[in-house]
Amino acid sequence: GYSLMEDAAPTLWIAKSWRLAASPAARVFHDMQPASYKDRVFTRERMETVNRWFVLRCIMGRDSLAWDARMFAYQLFMLGLALRTPAGWRRFPAALAGKIAGLATVILHGHRWRGYIPAPSE
Repeated sequence: GYSLMEDAAPTLWIAKSWRLAASPAARVFHDMQPASYKDRVFTRERMETVNRWFVLRCIMGRDSLAWDARMFAYQLFMLGLALRTPAGWRRFPAALAGKIAGLATVILHGHRWRGYIPAPSE
């Protein structure tokens, strides 16, 4: 499988306790192979919505109503961007349903993210 925000979550979590450094000579090869599971618009959009909210609230600690409103506006903006192309219009119903399902997951289960142990606060 694959995951969205999988690199941002541990990086931000580690950065709370440690200083991060990057080598300017380092090179990353991101192997993007086409696969049928990546074409599941509903699943991808749901995962993206849930993961972004998790990083915002649990990792970054931004759990106020104002940040929730910003994230909601961002999700609407991303849906709007998809409508720039004919393919985006075809995927829109599944993308919208995925965003709604992700939002429902956040609202119903976001208060108890399973398997997450918050970083110690300083």
